[in-house]
Amino acid sequence: MSFKQPTQILGKSSVLKHLYAHAKDLLAIQELINKHVKGDIHVAAIADGTLHLVAQSSAVATQVRYRHHNLVALLRHQHNIDNLKVSVQPFEPTKIDLRPSARLPSAKNAKQLADTAQYIEDAALRKALITLSKRGLKS
Repeated sequence: MSFKQPTQILGKSSVLKHLYAHAKDLLAIQELINKHVKGDIHVAAIADGTLHLVAQSSAVATQVRYRHHNLVALLRHQHNIDNLKVSVQPFEPTKIDLRPSARLPSAKNAKQLADTAQYIEDAALRKALITLSKRGLKS
């Protein structure tokens, strides 16, 4: 297996060439937007001359809406964009599980569970109690 240069890979597929060119355009637009808009805003897509931007706060989205005409004028010459669409998608931190971790029974409680399990008639409950008592005896 031989390694190929990116130009060799792109030379064989017109789809890859198109995707690579589109990605370069999106990165150039992102860089231009970052120069002219302060805040956390990202290029999401381009479709039919409309650039879709996603802001993490409504304040940044409002700033873009106020500067809509100026931004479109900047983008129209280089990237053939006639309109802007701005969406707000706040950053959501990963959820933290606040439930306390399960505590194992102490050795004394584990022995009591095992002793009690001997007198339980329900087989499933007896098995569950024995299993739980074994967890406590291991610690």
